[in-house]
Amino acid sequence: MPTFRLGCNFDPALIEGVAGLNARFSSRPLTEFYGSIRSHAEWTARPAFRLPDISELTLRRYVQACRRENIDFNYTLNTVHPGSKRALWAKRKELAALVQRLEDFGIRNVTITHPLVGEIVREASRSLDIEISTIAHVDTVSQILAWKQAVGATGICGSLSKNRSMLFLSRAARVCAEHGIRLNLMVNEFCSSGGMVQGRGFGTNCIYRASCYLCHAEDVTREDAQLFEKFPMGRCISGRDGTAAWLKTRFIRPEDIGKYEDIGISHFKITGRTGSTLYLLSTATAYMQGSFGGNLLELWKPLETIVGEVQQDTSAGGLRINNRMLDGFIDHWVQNPQHECANELCGDTCSYCDEFASGIS
Repeated sequence: MPTFRLGCNFDPALIEGVAGLNARFSSRPLTEFYGSIRSHAEWTARPAFRLPDISELTLRRYVQACRRENIDFNYTLNTVHPGSKRALWAKRKELAALVQRLEDFGIRNVTITHPLVGEIVREASRSLDIEISTIAHVDTVSQILAWKQAVGATGICGSLSKNRSMLFLSRAARVCAEHGIRLNLMVNEFCSSGGMVQGRGFGTNCIYRASCYLCHAEDVTREDAQLFEKFPMGRCISGRDGTAAWLKTRFIRPEDIGKYEDIGISHFKITGRTGSTLYLLSTATAYMQGSFGGNLLELWKPLETIVGEVQQDTSAGGLRINNRMLDGFIDHWVQNPQHECANELCGDTCSYCDEFASGIS
């Protein structure tokens, strides 16, 4: 049975909406929200201006309201840059106190990226579950056990770049099952496929991804985010030009969840916590019911829409990719589990996505 996790915008109506969805789709429930608030921005992978400005008291009440509907809350402490070691040493007690407050609020699970942050969290609480963020790039099977040993990790959110590495995922799923670790995959993240070469988008691990989160850690204002032509997001946006470039990103369609269940993965994470409640609920509905008849790109909260205070859910780009036309697209990887995009020169030694895009355009 698949279960889902959803980014949270802290709207009380989101709790009510998800409770209704869980009643409709009880065999494919949404069991957890995730997110964080502005006053804790230094411990997260988001700049302060992109986090909801609510109090800890409001957070506590929100978590308690979630628990009443049998929805857990995963608090994100997933910064990649908590400052220098000296700065972190000075703030370690402050972080430990925050962890203890979060646990008192009813939070059972936190997400971390930085190992030192994980060590402080684990020292502050022996009972909290610790999930390793997708930002940590767990892209070898052995890293799973290394994280378990280092911080007592009980969950892994898989590296986005490995979403189509079927042999790796099947082995990772087996190791996680053997060691009591929950393996999650992010389904509707359309991060850059790597940019453009000679006018053609190519699929590879994004060269901007690491610096992206470093920029998030240092950006304080929207003006900060605009510098260097909106680096790195401006580069990401320009790197997705045309259907083929989008197909090369590592999304997982609602209809393809079963293909991942077949290799032992049953936990899936839905992004979009800066979106409106309507957007979040419509995206959750698509994954919980296992089908979506619209534009594939409507499942994503585009980068163009996340830099301001006003909620906006759709890009002005206008490209449409009929999701129904992508039935069977994932079979290239499912039926050839040893195929690794990372081993190919995209568009040269492998042109599958380009050819598929030509067939549906």
